[in-house]
Amino acid sequence: MLVYHPAFDLHHCVFRMVRLLNRLPAGRYHIERLRVLDFYLLFPAQIPTIRFPSKLRGQKRRFESMANRYDRLVDPYQLFLRLEPFQTEALGCLAAHALISVEALTEGFVERTQTEIPRKLKSSAEQADAQYPDVVELLTGALIEIPLYGRDGLRGRTQLFEYRYDPT
Repeated sequence: MLVYHPAFDLHHCVFRMVRLLNRLPAGRYHIERLRVLDFYLLFPAQIPTIRFPSKLRGQKRRFESMANRYDRLVDPYQLFLRLEPFQTEALGCLAAHALISVEALTEGFVERTQTEIPRKLKSSAEQADAQYPDVVELLTGALIEIPLYGRDGLRGRTQLFEYRYDPT
């Protein structure tokens, strides 16, 4: 029996990346950061598993009600690893359409270009964001301020990467 899940749909991954890029402040973001944000956009019930900094713990409480026993992932780390090829291809697709910089992508970063997101796609992204505005606000706001590396970085706080050997 085949079961569809948007996690393994390249087009859905492109759409999620567009949603993030549409809302992120202009800048250059490490691919790993975008992969983490995409994971939590796809599985918002996993947000409470993040070890939030003390100043953001109040926000964490807002997401605890999203989790239910049917949304539990057996192994989020393994699922995150399985998502990587889809996320990599999605970013390549966005680069091919000049929505992100090819040069930045080859250096391991994602940077928006001046190319406008097509109107219908942008509208669809905004409609999807309106369903869970708190999730998108957290992902494109507070979580981008957390450093990427180290135990207290996004890699360590989410447990989606091995962080013990990160540069500090």
